[in-house]
Amino acid sequence: MEIKVENTTNIDSRLTANQINTIIGTTLAWIVDAVDYLIVTFIAVDIMKNFNVSAAIAGSVISITVLARLFGAAAGGIFGDYAGRKLPLLTSIIWFAVFEFLSGFSWTFAVLYAFRFLFGLAMGSMYSNGVTLLMETVPEKKRGLASGFLEIGFPAGAILTALVYTWIYPTGGWRWMFFAAAIIAFLVTIYLFLILKESPMWLMRKGQALSGAERIPIVNLFKGAQAWDTVHSILPIRLTSSFIIRLPLGIRLSSLCNGISPRTGLPPWSSFSMFQRSWEVSFSDGYRTFWAGAGSSP
Repeated sequence: MEIKVENTTNIDSRLTANQINTIIGTTLAWIVDAVDYLIVTFIAVDIMKNFNVSAAIAGSVISITVLARLFGAAAGGIFGDYAGRKLPLLTSIIWFAVFEFLSGFSWTFAVLYAFRFLFGLAMGSMYSNGVTLLMETVPEKKRGLASGFLEIGFPAGAILTALVYTWIYPTGGWRWMFFAAAIIAFLVTIYLFLILKESPMWLMRKGQALSGAERIPIVNLFKGAQAWDTVHSILPIRLTSSFIIRLPLGIRLSSLCNGISPRTGLPPWSSFSMFQRSWEVSFSDGYRTFWAGAGSSP
Protein backbone atom coordinates (compact mmCIF):
# COMPACT_ATOMS: atom_id res chain seq x y z
CA MET A 1 0.00 0.00 0.00
CA GLU A 2 1.12 3.56 -0.57
CA ILE A 3 2.76 5.26 2.39
CA LYS A 4 1.76 8.88 2.75
CA VAL A 5 4.31 11.04 4.56
CA GLU A 6 3.96 14.62 5.69
CA ASN A 7 5.73 17.05 3.39
CA THR A 8 9.05 18.03 4.95
CA THR A 9 10.83 19.22 1.82
CA ASN A 10 8.47 21.69 0.15
CA ILE A 11 9.75 25.15 1.07
CA ASP A 12 6.22 26.55 0.84
CA SER A 13 4.78 24.05 3.32
CA ARG A 14 2.80 25.35 6.26
CA LEU A 15 3.17 23.81 9.66
CA THR A 16 0.70 21.06 10.45
CA ALA A 17 -0.67 20.31 13.90
CA ASN A 18 1.81 17.46 14.30
CA GLN A 19 4.74 19.66 13.31
CA ILE A 20 3.68 22.35 15.78
CA ASN A 21 3.36 19.72 18.50
CA THR A 22 6.85 18.49 17.68
CA ILE A 23 8.28 21.99 18.06
CA ILE A 24 6.46 22.44 21.37
CA GLY A 25 7.43 18.99 22.59
CA THR A 26 11.14 19.22 21.84
CA THR A 27 11.28 22.72 23.33
CA LEU A 28 9.69 21.40 26.53
CA ALA A 29 12.24 18.58 26.56
CA TRP A 30 15.03 21.17 26.39
CA ILE A 31 13.43 23.15 29.22
CA VAL A 32 13.25 20.22 31.64
CA ASP A 33 16.75 19.16 30.64
CA ALA A 34 18.05 22.62 31.50
CA VAL A 35 16.24 22.58 34.85
CA ASP A 36 17.68 19.22 35.81
CA TYR A 37 21.16 20.19 34.63
CA LEU A 38 21.34 23.67 36.16
CA ILE A 39 20.00 22.64 39.56
CA VAL A 40 23.56 21.87 40.67
CA THR A 41 24.71 25.43 40.00
CA PHE A 42 22.09 26.75 42.42
CA ILE A 43 22.99 24.36 45.23
CA ALA A 44 26.76 24.07 44.75
CA VAL A 45 27.45 25.72 48.11
CA ASP A 46 25.15 23.24 49.86
CA ILE A 47 26.97 20.34 48.20
CA MET A 48 30.30 21.72 49.38
CA LYS A 49 29.09 22.07 52.96
CA ASN A 50 27.16 18.80 53.15
CA PHE A 51 29.94 16.62 51.72
CA ASN A 52 32.85 18.75 52.93
CA VAL A 53 34.49 19.20 49.53
CA SER A 54 36.19 22.14 47.88
CA ALA A 55 34.61 24.35 45.24
CA ALA A 56 36.72 22.69 42.54
CA ILE A 57 35.59 19.21 43.57
CA ALA A 58 31.95 20.29 43.79
CA GLY A 59 32.21 21.85 40.34
CA SER A 60 33.49 18.61 38.90
CA VAL A 61 29.95 17.25 39.23
CA ILE A 62 29.02 19.45 36.29
CA SER A 63 32.13 18.41 34.37
CA ILE A 64 31.37 14.71 34.70
CA THR A 65 27.84 15.33 33.46
CA VAL A 66 29.15 17.07 30.35
CA LEU A 67 31.61 14.23 29.75
CA ALA A 68 28.83 11.65 30.00
CA ARG A 69 26.87 13.56 27.36
CA LEU A 70 29.49 12.59 24.78
CA PHE A 71 28.87 8.89 25.30
CA GLY A 72 25.13 9.31 25.73
CA ALA A 73 24.75 11.23 22.48
CA ALA A 74 26.57 8.54 20.49
CA ALA A 75 24.71 5.64 22.09
CA GLY A 76 21.36 7.44 21.89
CA GLY A 77 21.88 8.22 18.22
CA ILE A 78 22.53 4.56 17.42
CA PHE A 79 19.49 3.53 19.44
CA GLY A 80 17.39 6.16 17.65
CA ASP A 81 18.33 4.85 14.20
CA TYR A 82 17.12 1.42 15.30
CA ALA A 83 14.06 2.22 17.45
CA GLY A 84 12.84 5.54 16.05
CA ARG A 85 13.04 9.03 17.51
CA LYS A 86 10.11 9.26 19.88
CA LEU A 87 10.85 6.24 22.07
CA PRO A 88 14.54 7.09 22.68
CA LEU A 89 13.60 10.71 23.39
CA LEU A 90 11.00 9.78 26.00
CA THR A 91 13.26 7.08 27.44
CA SER A 92 16.07 9.60 27.81
CA ILE A 93 13.89 12.04 29.74
CA ILE A 94 12.62 9.29 32.04
CA TRP A 95 16.20 8.09 32.52
CA PHE A 96 17.59 11.45 33.61
CA ALA A 97 14.49 12.17 35.70
CA VAL A 98 15.12 8.94 37.63
CA PHE A 99 18.74 9.81 38.38
CA GLU A 100 17.79 13.40 39.12
CA PHE A 101 15.40 12.09 41.76
CA LEU A 102 18.01 9.66 43.12
CA SER A 103 20.51 12.51 43.36
CA GLY A 104 18.39 13.91 46.16
CA PHE A 105 19.13 10.76 48.20
CA SER A 106 22.90 10.90 47.73
CA TRP A 107 24.58 9.91 51.01
CA THR A 108 28.16 10.53 49.86
CA PHE A 109 29.77 12.74 47.27
CA ALA A 110 30.89 9.68 45.30
CA VAL A 111 27.29 8.52 45.00
CA LEU A 112 26.19 11.96 43.80
CA TYR A 113 29.07 11.90 41.32
CA ALA A 114 27.91 8.55 39.93
CA PHE A 115 24.28 9.66 39.70
CA ARG A 116 25.24 12.81 37.78
CA PHE A 117 27.33 10.76 35.34
CA LEU A 118 24.37 8.48 34.63
CA PHE A 119 22.19 11.57 34.33
CA GLY A 120 24.56 12.94 31.67
CA LEU A 121 24.23 9.82 29.53
CA ALA A 122 20.50 10.40 29.16
CA MET A 123 21.04 14.10 28.60
CA GLY A 124 23.23 13.39 25.55
CA SER A 125 20.78 10.83 24.20
CA MET A 126 17.95 13.33 24.48
CA TYR A 127 19.90 15.86 22.42
CA SER A 128 20.64 13.50 19.54
CA ASN A 129 17.10 12.16 19.25
CA GLY A 130 15.27 15.40 19.98
CA VAL A 131 17.09 17.36 17.29
CA THR A 132 16.68 14.54 14.77
CA LEU A 133 12.95 14.22 15.46
CA LEU A 134 12.49 17.95 15.01
CA MET A 135 14.49 18.23 11.78
CA GLU A 136 12.85 15.17 10.25
CA THR A 137 9.35 16.45 11.01
CA VAL A 138 9.24 20.17 10.15
CA PRO A 139 9.47 21.50 6.56
CA GLU A 140 12.81 22.81 5.33
CA LYS A 141 11.64 26.42 5.27
CA LYS A 142 10.58 26.24 8.94
CA ARG A 143 13.66 24.52 10.33
CA GLY A 144 15.34 27.78 11.27
CA LEU A 145 12.27 28.79 13.25
CA ALA A 146 12.09 25.36 14.84
CA SER A 147 15.77 25.50 15.82
CA GLY A 148 15.18 28.92 17.37
CA PHE A 149 12.40 27.61 19.58
CA LEU A 150 14.57 24.66 20.51
CA GLU A 151 17.39 26.90 21.69
CA ILE A 152 14.92 29.04 23.64
CA GLY A 153 14.33 25.97 25.77
CA PHE A 154 17.64 26.12 27.63
CA PRO A 155 17.48 29.75 28.84
CA ALA A 156 13.79 29.24 29.60
CA GLY A 157 14.84 26.27 31.70
CA ALA A 158 17.33 28.46 33.54
CA ILE A 159 14.52 30.86 34.42
CA LEU A 160 12.34 27.99 35.58
CA THR A 161 15.21 26.69 37.71
CA ALA A 162 15.46 30.08 39.43
CA LEU A 163 11.71 29.96 40.15
CA VAL A 164 11.99 26.44 41.56
CA TYR A 165 14.85 27.62 43.75
CA THR A 166 12.77 30.54 44.98
CA TRP A 167 9.73 28.39 45.79
CA ILE A 168 11.29 25.10 46.94
CA TYR A 169 14.70 25.78 48.46
CA PRO A 170 13.66 27.98 51.43
CA THR A 171 11.42 25.23 52.85
CA GLY A 172 12.69 22.01 51.31
CA GLY A 173 16.43 22.52 51.11
CA TRP A 174 18.85 21.39 48.41
CA ARG A 175 17.64 17.79 48.23
CA TRP A 176 14.12 18.85 47.40
CA MET A 177 15.49 20.82 44.48
CA PHE A 178 16.40 17.51 42.86
CA PHE A 179 13.02 16.01 43.71
CA ALA A 180 11.10 18.95 42.26
CA ALA A 181 13.10 18.91 39.02
CA ALA A 182 12.51 15.19 38.60
CA ILE A 183 8.76 15.55 39.14
CA ILE A 184 8.60 18.27 36.47
CA ALA A 185 10.45 16.00 34.04
CA PHE A 186 8.09 13.08 34.69
CA LEU A 187 5.02 15.26 34.07
CA VAL A 188 6.48 16.63 30.84
CA THR A 189 7.25 13.08 29.66
CA ILE A 190 3.59 12.12 30.02
CA TYR A 191 2.57 15.17 28.00
CA LEU A 192 5.14 14.43 25.28
CA PHE A 193 3.94 10.84 25.06
CA LEU A 194 0.46 12.15 24.24
CA ILE A 195 1.36 14.82 21.67
CA LEU A 196 4.46 13.57 19.87
CA LYS A 197 4.38 11.26 16.86
CA GLU A 198 7.17 9.26 15.33
CA SER A 199 9.39 10.86 12.71
CA PRO A 200 7.70 10.45 9.29
CA MET A 201 11.07 10.10 7.59
CA TRP A 202 12.10 7.29 9.94
CA LEU A 203 8.79 5.53 9.36
CA MET A 204 9.22 5.85 5.61
CA ARG A 205 12.68 4.36 5.74
CA LYS A 206 11.45 1.47 7.83
CA GLY A 207 8.54 0.87 5.46
CA GLN A 208 5.88 1.31 8.12
CA ALA A 209 2.47 2.65 7.13
CA LEU A 210 1.59 5.96 8.71
CA SER A 211 -1.64 6.33 10.62
CA GLY A 212 -2.99 8.72 7.98
CA ALA A 213 -2.32 6.44 5.02
CA GLU A 214 -5.37 5.80 2.84
CA ARG A 215 -6.61 2.22 2.65
CA ILE A 216 -8.57 1.06 -0.42
CA PRO A 217 -11.36 -1.45 0.30
CA ILE A 218 -10.70 -4.60 -1.71
CA VAL A 219 -14.28 -4.64 -3.00
CA ASN A 220 -13.47 -1.49 -4.98
CA LEU A 221 -11.25 -3.62 -7.21
CA PHE A 222 -14.35 -5.21 -8.71
CA LYS A 223 -16.53 -2.13 -9.18
CA GLY A 224 -17.23 -0.30 -12.45
CA ALA A 225 -14.42 0.10 -14.95
CA GLN A 226 -11.96 -1.09 -12.32
CA ALA A 227 -13.40 -4.62 -12.53
CA TRP A 228 -11.98 -5.24 -16.02
CA ASP A 229 -8.52 -3.97 -14.97
CA THR A 230 -8.59 -6.34 -12.02
CA VAL A 231 -9.61 -9.35 -14.13
CA HIS A 232 -7.15 -8.41 -16.85
CA SER A 233 -4.27 -8.24 -14.37
CA ILE A 234 -5.16 -11.57 -12.77
CA LEU A 235 -5.87 -13.47 -16.04
CA PRO A 236 -2.21 -14.01 -17.13
CA ILE A 237 -1.40 -15.34 -13.67
CA ARG A 238 -4.33 -17.76 -13.81
CA LEU A 239 -3.46 -19.08 -17.27
CA THR A 240 0.23 -19.50 -16.53
CA SER A 241 -0.30 -21.14 -13.16
CA SER A 242 -2.94 -23.48 -14.66
CA PHE A 243 -0.51 -24.53 -17.39
CA ILE A 244 2.17 -25.42 -14.86
CA ILE A 245 -0.19 -27.19 -12.47
CA ARG A 246 -1.67 -29.33 -15.25
CA LEU A 247 1.72 -30.47 -16.55
CA PRO A 248 2.05 -34.21 -15.85
CA LEU A 249 4.83 -34.67 -13.36
CA GLY A 250 7.82 -36.57 -14.70
CA ILE A 251 7.78 -37.00 -18.52
CA ARG A 252 6.21 -33.68 -19.54
CA LEU A 253 8.27 -31.71 -17.04
CA SER A 254 11.55 -33.35 -18.04
CA SER A 255 10.71 -33.02 -21.74
CA LEU A 256 9.99 -29.33 -21.20
CA CYS A 257 13.38 -28.91 -19.57
CA ASN A 258 15.17 -31.02 -22.18
CA GLY A 259 13.47 -29.07 -24.96
CA ILE A 260 14.80 -25.78 -23.64
CA SER A 261 18.22 -27.00 -22.58
CA PRO A 262 19.77 -27.58 -26.04
CA ARG A 263 18.96 -24.00 -27.04
CA THR A 264 20.46 -22.48 -23.89
CA GLY A 265 23.40 -24.80 -23.45
CA LEU A 266 22.51 -25.14 -19.78
CA PRO A 267 21.68 -28.27 -17.76
CA PRO A 268 18.01 -29.26 -17.62
CA TRP A 269 17.62 -28.10 -14.00
CA SER A 270 18.94 -24.66 -14.99
CA SER A 271 16.42 -24.50 -17.83
CA PHE A 272 13.54 -25.27 -15.50
CA SER A 273 14.80 -22.60 -13.08
CA MET A 274 14.72 -20.10 -15.92
CA PHE A 275 11.15 -21.13 -16.77
CA GLN A 276 10.16 -20.90 -13.11
CA ARG A 277 11.67 -17.44 -12.79
CA SER A 278 9.85 -16.27 -15.91
CA TRP A 279 6.56 -17.37 -14.33
CA GLU A 280 7.48 -15.55 -11.11
CA VAL A 281 8.13 -12.38 -13.11
CA SER A 282 4.69 -12.73 -14.72
CA PHE A 283 3.16 -13.17 -11.28
CA SER A 284 5.03 -10.12 -9.97
CA ASP A 285 4.00 -7.99 -12.95
CA GLY A 286 0.39 -9.07 -12.59
CA TYR A 287 0.47 -8.28 -8.87
CA ARG A 288 1.87 -4.81 -9.48
CA THR A 289 -0.72 -4.16 -12.19
CA PHE A 290 -3.40 -5.38 -9.79
CA TRP A 291 -2.46 -2.80 -7.17
CA ALA A 292 -1.67 -0.05 -9.65
CA GLY A 293 -5.20 -0.39 -11.00
CA ALA A 294 -6.51 -0.14 -7.46
CA GLY A 295 -4.94 3.26 -7.08
CA SER A 296 -2.14 2.22 -4.70
CA SER A 297 1.01 0.15 -4.61
CA PRO A 298 2.18 -2.51 -2.15
